[in-house]
Amino acid sequence: MKRLLLLFIPALLLLSACVSTNVYPGEKEGREYQSQNTRVCETIKFECDEGEVPFNDYTGCGCDLMEGYEPTPVEEPVVDIECGIVGDEQVNCPEDTFCGTVEIFSSEPRVRCLPDDICEGLCPEDSECVIMESYPAQVRCNEIMEEEEVAEEEEAVENTNEEVIEEEEVVEEEVAEEEIVEESVEEETAEEDAEWVTEEEVITEEATEESV
Repeated sequence: MKRLLLLFIPALLLLSACVSTNVYPGEKEGREYQSQNTRVCETIKFECDEGEVPFNDYTGCGCDLMEGYEPTPVEEPVVDIECGIVGDEQVNCPEDTFCGTVEIFSSEPRVRCLPDDICEGLCPEDSECVIMESYPAQVRCNEIMEEEEVAEEEEAVENTNEEVIEEEEVVEEEVAEEEIVEESVEEETAEEDAEWVTEEEVITEEATEESV
């Protein structure tokens, strides 16, 4: 009887712990648990990825791999072939690729062979993929501007151009005024030189008459 009580009490304590917490240990292979608390599972919402199905049982809840699902193989872009000037040699890219850099992944992108369809799915929805025509080519994600933003930017450029034109006109006017001032100074200087010559001639004539 004492042995039965000694075995029964730990079992009862373990059972009460499980009932009070609703936590069941032992994850199943291939499952991705969102929670192993059944009470929590009653309150949360989640979505599973492609090839997965949701589950909710005594072990918890989450996503389980779909039976017989085989993911579609994705061809990775050519990223391990260096191109351009490598050492002392010119290395060209194979067919359906081009030599370039992707500047959104690193501040110092590596020159490598990129697939012709590199832009497909590369950039976020609010930006567009742009391939700069250079060698090597530069692949960038430029933010897509709304029509209003484009109009505002164009207006700002026009205003800037108008300001530049006005500044040029002001500079031209200042240059013209300076030229007028210079001409006036030259005329005054010429008149002063002429008067000085005339005075010298008069003095010379008077000195000649006195000597006679």
